[in-house]
Amino acid sequence: LLNVADAVALAPSPVAADATHLAVATNRGRLLAYPLDEVPTLARGRGQKLIGIPPKAYKDDMERAVGAVALSAEQRLIVRVGARHMAFRFKDLEGYLGRRAQRGRMLPRGFQRVTELATE
Repeated sequence: LLNVADAVALAPSPVAADATHLAVATNRGRLLAYPLDEVPTLARGRGQKLIGIPPKAYKDDMERAVGAVALSAEQRLIVRVGARHMAFRFKDLEGYLGRRAQRGRMLPRGFQRVTELATE
C-alpha cells in the first residue's frame, strides 16, 4: 500500500549496479541530473524532494515530475515527448547537472512537454 497525500507517486525504475547519477524531468520541460549519492535512504519508505517545483505550480497542478531514472556514464538518457524523443549522452548532460531538489534547466524548444524518461 502506498499512501501519498497531495502528491503523485512515480513508477519505480531499475537501478543498475554501475549507476552514478539520477535524472529527473517535469512535464513543463525542466531536467535536472545529480549524483546518485545525494539521494539518502530514509526509514520507513519516506519520500523526498527530487526536483524543485514551486508550491504554487504544484498546487495548481501546472507542473509535476514525470520521471526519474538512474544512469551510468555509458548509458544514454532518452527524453520522450509524445512520439518524438531526444537522446542525451552522459557528457551532454553537463548543462543539466546540479544538486538534488534544485529547479533544473529547461530542455530545448520542442521538447518541453515531457511524457517519459528512459535509459538506453
